[in-house]
Amino acid sequence: MKKKIVFQLLIFVLFLLSVLLSRELGNIIYKFPVGILLLYYLPGSNLNDIIFLKNSKKITWNTKLALDIASSIAIIYLAYAFFKGRLEYFELRNIVFVFSLNILLFALNIIIHLKTKRSFPTRDFHINKENKRIILLSAIPVGLFLIRLALNPYAFEIDSRQYYEVYKNILYSSYDTSWLAGQRLGFAVFMIFSNYIAGMNFIMFIKFFVPILFLLTSLVLFDLTKMIKNSHLAALAYLLLIGSPYLTIMNEGVRPETFVFVFTLPILFLIYKSISYNKIGHAMLALIFAYVAYRFHEFGMFLLFISILSIIINLIRNRSEIILSIKANPIRFLVILSPYAILLLQNYNLFISISVSQIAQYFKGQYIVFMMHPQWNWWFLNNFINFDGGQIQWPGYSFILYYLYTGPGILIIFLLLSTKIIFYKIKNKKTIVCISNAFWGSLPIIIYFLMYLFMAEVLPRMNIFLYPNRTWAHIAISVTFLIAVELIALQKLDSRETKSKMLVAFFYLTVIGGGIGSTILSTNMGGLVVPSEKGVIKKIKALPEESIIVSNQVNDNIVTIYGNKLYIHISKSQFSQNADFIHEINNNINDYPDNFRKQLLDSFDIRKISQLIIDKKYTTSSYSIDDSRQYSNEEKLAIIKQYDPKAYGYIIEQFKTVENIGEKPIYYLYSFAKFDGFLAQRKSWAESNNPQDLEWLQNYNGDDIAYKDKHAILIKIR
Repeated sequence: MKKKIVFQLLIFVLFLLSVLLSRELGNIIYKFPVGILLLYYLPGSNLNDIIFLKNSKKITWNTKLALDIASSIAIIYLAYAFFKGRLEYFELRNIVFVFSLNILLFALNIIIHLKTKRSFPTRDFHINKENKRIILLSAIPVGLFLIRLALNPYAFEIDSRQYYEVYKNILYSSYDTSWLAGQRLGFAVFMIFSNYIAGMNFIMFIKFFVPILFLLTSLVLFDLTKMIKNSHLAALAYLLLIGSPYLTIMNEGVRPETFVFVFTLPILFLIYKSISYNKIGHAMLALIFAYVAYRFHEFGMFLLFISILSIIINLIRNRSEIILSIKANPIRFLVILSPYAILLLQNYNLFISISVSQIAQYFKGQYIVFMMHPQWNWWFLNNFINFDGGQIQWPGYSFILYYLYTGPGILIIFLLLSTKIIFYKIKNKKTIVCISNAFWGSLPIIIYFLMYLFMAEVLPRMNIFLYPNRTWAHIAISVTFLIAVELIALQKLDSRETKSKMLVAFFYLTVIGGGIGSTILSTNMGGLVVPSEKGVIKKIKALPEESIIVSNQVNDNIVTIYGNKLYIHISKSQFSQNADFIHEINNNINDYPDNFRKQLLDSFDIRKISQLIIDKKYTTSSYSIDDSRQYSNEEKLAIIKQYDPKAYGYIIEQFKTVENIGEKPIYYLYSFAKFDGFLAQRKSWAESNNPQDLEWLQNYNGDDIAYKDKHAILIKIR
């Protein structure tokens, strides 16, 4: 207990020192270790000691760590959502908020344990055989991640650009008016808090830290795999997490959905344990995790569904004991229920928001179309458009790569083991006794897997495209968990499969294939930034600060995130000769300031609403009247200045970025590397990167070349 108290007090002191130093010296890396603990470990650790895991003395350090991380994210999000109106994203307020929350939970932990004279659960790390195995095995996916990071340290995901813009705008204005402020609030909170509390910049957050979070929460799997007697299968059952390249690439291409991955394995573990061992408290914790996951991304609704289902199963299976417990201590029952009641009251519109969400509306519309005009599309991979407008193309034989990309070996192993268990159940009644708890504990997880499989392979054939490609990451996680459960069940049945060398060999093939495949794909996928563009990035970064880079390709991230220069996208798609080339670019540059100002102000919608009041002798009637009209940009600016000074300041600062453009150095960027990699095989991607000028610019050798290699060219315009 003393060690725990001293450790946390030391963290608090070091954090305060880091905040003071950052004020003097800037937001540097020394904030990172203590800030990470305050954000992603200590809140959950104290909370679990107090409530959810207070009696779980046998829980292992690795599972406790995973649950503490998930709990920390959950409690900070819930607390922030409650006080959001007072906090927004003001740096000092947020620092005080996170620090105060940690102090409060720490104090409560000490007070409760001293009052009840109960010692802290001790889960000290000891260097024994089992812990050595955990460290060694978990180091494999971490090591592969670091290799991929070294090979491709750039954020190549197409979505990263929009998150970077939100990130910049929040840091500047302390407000978030983007789409993240609604359904995906959690992502914005932790993206900004990681900067304020831990000193992480955008790239460090999305490229390094968040992928590690998933690997840390995946440690819960070891509490299952340690029950598998075959040491090879025990190790490989965990390593199946790297058997799906799609899961790896999705996890390392950080977006709001990535935090759903962070929560998934802890939730599946809690659900399984709650049903198998009659621990309804575990199911309640899973429900909290699932709700928070849903506030990061809409796919969290599936975790929310199975968490509720697990509670229902627990209530049905233990209804007699629960009724007796409530009768014996109704106050205790009300205390346990109260936080969930508060959460429900605060989010009473949750299910309404699900039903009216963009995904739900799209599904309903497409389903009605299918029912009215049934049309089964056996093959959809050649070309399909997701509900958000994103075009996905796997033409011809490239569909083979698509399914290899998903990690089919994991699914094959699952189907083989499932078939064997079903066979045993038919042939031997003993099966019912041996695996009953495992079945009921796995039932919500099986349903979770089937829902995603339905989205991946059935709905697209009904012309309903709810990210069928992204579903495979969730399928891989759920199936990996189920395989561990199946191996334990087969072991209890004394099945030969758990000793099969062929099965072990196929496990190895799946794991090694997934590890190699994900490494190749992360390096050669292509995207907004690729390693071969390193040279031109270095050159852009070294240019004078006021330099402007123009391009008619998707080179936003190269210029803004890594080159730290103003980027202007020009509309001209093809240049026939040098004179035309210079002329067209200059025309685009000259028109850009006016177009930029207009576009920025067009993004603000201003409406005037008034109240019409009619007073009668005994009653008063009021009516809302929409006095909306089209405001000119000058009128908009005046209104914003009067009523929203913060937004006005942001607009003025943005206007300053395009002042005196004609006097600043202008460079034209064209990347040949945009046509390398797997992404270049998609017609839509190639067309968005101006292929018409590829050959001409590859052969261009004018005196105005500022930089050129086989991957990119940078031409000085003026």
